[in-house]
Formats: sequence, structure tokens, C-alpha cells
Amino acid sequence: MRTTPLHESHLLEAVRRKIVTSDQMEQVLALARSLPPDGAVADVRWATVVQGLIAGAAVMGSGLGLLIDVGDNGVTLATAAYSAVGVIVCLALAQYLGRFSWGRVPGSIVRAGAAVWSFGVFIGLLSLVIPLQRQIAYGADYYGAYDSFRTRINSASALALVASAVVAVGLWRLRRCAPALGVAGVHAMLAVAMYVTSPGSGTFHSAGQQAIVILVAGAALFAVASLLDRLPRGAVDGTFWLYPAAMFPMGCAAILRIDRHEGEVALWLPLALALGAVAYANGRRLPLLFTAAATIIFPSFALAEARASSPVVIGALAVCAAVVAAAVQLIRTRDLRAGAAATESPSVWG
Repeated sequence: MRTTPLHESHLLEAVRRKIVTSDQMEQVLALARSLPPDGAVADVRWATVVQGLIAGAAVMGSGLGLLIDVGDNGVTLATAAYSAVGVIVCLALAQYLGRFSWGRVPGSIVRAGAAVWSFGVFIGLLSLVIPLQRQIAYGADYYGAYDSFRTRINSASALALVASAVVAVGLWRLRRCAPALGVAGVHAMLAVAMYVTSPGSGTFHSAGQQAIVILVAGAALFAVASLLDRLPRGAVDGTFWLYPAAMFPMGCAAILRIDRHEGEVALWLPLALALGAVAYANGRRLPLLFTAAATIIFPSFALAEARASSPVVIGALAVCAAVVAAAVQLIRTRDLRAGAAATESPSVWG
């Protein structure tokens, strides 16, 4: 964000254009006169970060707990009932937090939590048409009964996750909740993961094939994010959250492949660099962090898996870190040159 000195003439022009009222102008001037001579203001951004972390942990933790509970114990209509309570609580709390300036960040994350809880509502309703209660069998029937349960619960979970992703997109577009688009991406990737790990799928017995499917799905999600970057972003930049939703699962899946086939680093590293180039062209910093991590980790991890000596692995880490450091300096130079013409970025919260 560009820092621009604000003078009294700017406020007078804002009053003339009816952007602010005269009373509001006087209040701003009174605040400016009450500050120390050097204009120093206490930096309270750390508090916003802490509030965001707490809200994010509550939202994603509850969603992960719900997903684990569904997978372990099955689903009944009661799941839909208490999940609906979660949706209502998230929306009400977000509305309340929105009344305060400090509540903007945690409020937007909590509002995105309504989409997380909607997963439980959808899968609970699906239990009315698909048997999703776990029946414990013993003896020779145990594994057959369990595989049947896992196939049904994974299929229902994938459908419910897609539906909750649609709800998240609605929150992003209708309620200007930027983090909700990230939830939509996470739920889309979880739906893919549920499909490929289901006993009824062709990839159930092959972790390598599962990784390929997730990599392809992540690349598709990254392509959607890049396409959205080419469109007008408006006042809320939800695409910011879509990139990590795409790249983090891709990184994990690529590590899984390299763990079994270290030679594939020659494929996944160029792919990560290509994604980083796209992110660079779109002016995105966040996915560049994932590309930098891949550049440092992938080669050294592949060498370690190939039983290379410790000095070689450490040397590879040092060389890759130096390459990343040089790239960071180039990006920083570009950002400094473009800083004079920069305009205020759309909000990544809402």
C-alpha cells in the first residue's frame, strides 16, 4: 500500500467533493493535533494478526474436527442440526465483529467459517438418502463392511464439500468475504482427496496415483486463480486465498512422488518454477513463497532419498537457497521501481 502524506488541503477538497462532512474533517484534524510531534502512532498490527490467527484456528480446527468425526463415526441427521447451529453462530458473530474496526479481520474469517460448517449440514441431509451410519462388523465381514462404509462416506463427503464450496463462493461474491474463496478452494481439494482415497476408486491402493490426481486438481485450481487475476478484482481480492489452497496440496503431493521416485524432481521442480513465473507475472507474492520452498526443498530431498552424502545434500540446500535469495532481490527491485505508480490494493479480507 502506498504511503501518502495527508494535508489539511486534502481534507478540505474531500469536504468540497462531499466525501466527508465538515464534522468528520474536524475530528480527523483533532486526532492529528493530539499525536506526538513526529506523528508516531503505536503499531497495533500485531493484534490484528493474533486475532486473525485465533479466528483461523477456530474455523479450520472445527472444520477438521467435523471431518474426522464424520469419517470415524458416520453421519446422522443430528450432524446437520449441530452444523446448522455452527453456521448461524458464525454469521451472527461475524455480523457483530463487523461493528468494530478491530473486528474486520477476525470477522471475515469467522464469516468464511459458515461455509466450513455448511459441509456438516449437507452431509447430514445426504444421510437421509444414503446410509452413512457405521455398522461395526466382526470376523471375516469386518474389512468388507468397513470398505463399504468408507466408500459411501467418502462419496457423500465429496458431494457435501463441493456444495459447501459453492456456499463459500456465494459468501465471497455476495457478502464480500475474501477468505471464503480460500475455503472454497480447500473444500474443492478435499473433495478430490476424498474421491482418490475411497476404497471404491481406482487409485485406492496406489498412493502415487493419488498424488498425481491431487497434483492435477491443484494445477486446475491454480489455473482458475490465474484466470481470476486477469479479471477485474473489485473491492475484495479473494484470489489471494485461492493460490495457497491450490499450491499447498500440490507441494505435499509432489513430495510424496519424490519420496518414491526421486528422479521425478526433474519434472516437479520445473513445474513449480513455471507456476512461480505465472505468479510473478500476476504480481502475486504469496505463491512465490511456495515456489521458493519447492526450489530449496525438492532437489535436496531428492538427493537425500537417493542416498547422497550429507555434504552433498547440505551443499544443494545452500546453492538453492542462494538462487532463491537472488530471485527475491530481483523481485524486490521490480517492486521498488513499480512503487511510485502503485495504487491501493483491493482488500484481502472484505
